[in-house]
Amino acid sequence: FEVGAAEFTARNLGNLNADRIEVDAGVGSISLGLEGRWQRDAELDIGMGLGSLELRIPEGLGIRLRKKSFLTSLDSQGLVKRGDVYESLDWDRADRRVSIELDAAFGSVSVVWIN
Repeated sequence: FEVGAAEFTARNLGNLNADRIEVDAGVGSISLGLEGRWQRDAELDIGMGLGSLELRIPEGLGIRLRKKSFLTSLDSQGLVKRGDVYESLDWDRADRRVSIELDAAFGSVSVVWIN
């Protein structure tokens, strides 16, 4: 997905049956829902210039987040920092896992757990 200056929402990304998803956003508000039926482990690459990012993650999906940023805050509720990555508590035992690479300049990132 490529997003210029806009508000963008994508839901049920697990239903794409993709092993790699890329989101390139310039300026704006992005909300990505990782719910859906994941068939395999996947990678999610997010590039963001200026704005806010909401990651909606279903309970039971293992998440590993690596953040490369200049001035970006992270609300990492439900994630544990291990070295230079943040992992969900169930990363090691999750049936499906998504590795997230976040490259952001300015903004905020929040993780919202959904059932």
